[in-house]
Amino acid sequence: MAGGKVYLVGAGPGNEGLLTVRGAECIRQADVIFYDRLVNPLLLEQAPIEAERIYCGKLPQKHILRQEVIQKMMVEKSREGKRVVRLKGGDPGVFGRVGEEAAVMEENDIEYEIVPGITSGIAAPLYAGVPVTHRDYSGSFAAITAHTKKETGEPDLDWEPLAKSIDTVAFYMGVKNLPFITKRLIEAGKPKDTAVMVVEWGTYSKQRTVKGTLADINDIVQKHAIENPSITLVGNVVKAGPVSTWFEELPLFGRYIWHVRTTAGAGRWSSEWKSQGAEVYEGPVWEETLPELTHLQKDLPYDEIVFETASDVEAFMAQLKNWRLDLRQVNCLLTAATRRAEEKWKDYGILPGFRSKEQWKYTEGVHFIGSEAWIEEIGHQGSSDIGHVLESAASSDHTLERLLVDDSINTVIFPCRKAVTTAVEKINALYNGDAAQWWSQKTVVCIGERTKEQAEKYGIHVDMAAGASEQAVTASIQKCFSPIL
Repeated sequence: MAGGKVYLVGAGPGNEGLLTVRGAECIRQADVIFYDRLVNPLLLEQAPIEAERIYCGKLPQKHILRQEVIQKMMVEKSREGKRVVRLKGGDPGVFGRVGEEAAVMEENDIEYEIVPGITSGIAAPLYAGVPVTHRDYSGSFAAITAHTKKETGEPDLDWEPLAKSIDTVAFYMGVKNLPFITKRLIEAGKPKDTAVMVVEWGTYSKQRTVKGTLADINDIVQKHAIENPSITLVGNVVKAGPVSTWFEELPLFGRYIWHVRTTAGAGRWSSEWKSQGAEVYEGPVWEETLPELTHLQKDLPYDEIVFETASDVEAFMAQLKNWRLDLRQVNCLLTAATRRAEEKWKDYGILPGFRSKEQWKYTEGVHFIGSEAWIEEIGHQGSSDIGHVLESAASSDHTLERLLVDDSINTVIFPCRKAVTTAVEKINALYNGDAAQWWSQKTVVCIGERTKEQAEKYGIHVDMAAGASEQAVTASIQKCFSPIL
């Protein structure tokens, strides 16, 4: 075997929580990721910042990269000694062309691994409350691709055994050919009153579900403008499911949240929002460096040192270590300006104090350690050091661009004034400065009145100002939305 290694990974049906443990491991170790339209862009956030992301997705009637080109690029990247992940929606072995890709790796003497995923033909019905088998309704199950290489794209199947011998049939990507499918099943002997369910974007927060029978499902799908990607489940097992689905009744179902980040590290609230049915993009991702504290004097002749973030505390401790000093030799007051800084000091066994910005402005003998923007905002004329420098990672912009192309985001949460400026700059850059319409279509929640004022300065309509807690923000999001049908 030569060069690197290729991982053919099933990304699952869509919901990022349904990625396998092994799949997540492969993404976190990747040098290059090839992914398509049916892969949730949020999964890319698990990859290393420096990993190359290549979109090779296929839109309806439009192929971005041909399969042969994708395979050639995978071989080339692996021969450069890179760990290549081919991320495919669902399970790569179920209509995912993994057999072709594995054969190409064999032909080129490239080491590879196949990582199974959860297939949408099973997951999407479950997220709509319907199992594919049931003791009372279904003892057999078949997965069928609803389009073929034929010029018409219509599936070329032996319809009679499919209609008479299989209790439950899942058709993948079957909306376009649904009239043909229902017609052929009825002609082959399937009763017209056989239950049918179509699940669009199954397991995503934008999932939609419609039910009917072989006789009327085409009209129902047209009425609700259901499109691919969809799973069409044919069989009376559909009757085993509830009238409404457990997933679509979650309190934050239908909400795709952009929680604008201004600090490095993971947020604390997104997991709860996800458990309530929302999808959450936390970005941009920030790369952080800790510069040397060049203005901090070794004898620490200060009455007080104020720290903006946990990173600034770390920068200070690193400086003490360089000077071969420890906290026992620090005789000034240590003050935290944020909860993160406070928690970091507690990790060192220190209980820091808090002071308002107005008090800092007029206090002598204070040294500030924080970001450049924060120090400028305080407006203190005394000494200071930039304790941390943040730059947004280009990889996070890639994810945001994909979400904007898919028009996924419907809710924006600003945790602070800096978040407002950050988001406005990102959206203006991607929309060439013409982003007013984009903002007008979003629900905006600000944490605190000052954050709200900052958003309104940019002409952004703010739907709600919330308190600085997960519960307060969640309640505000729920108040802003009418039920999504």
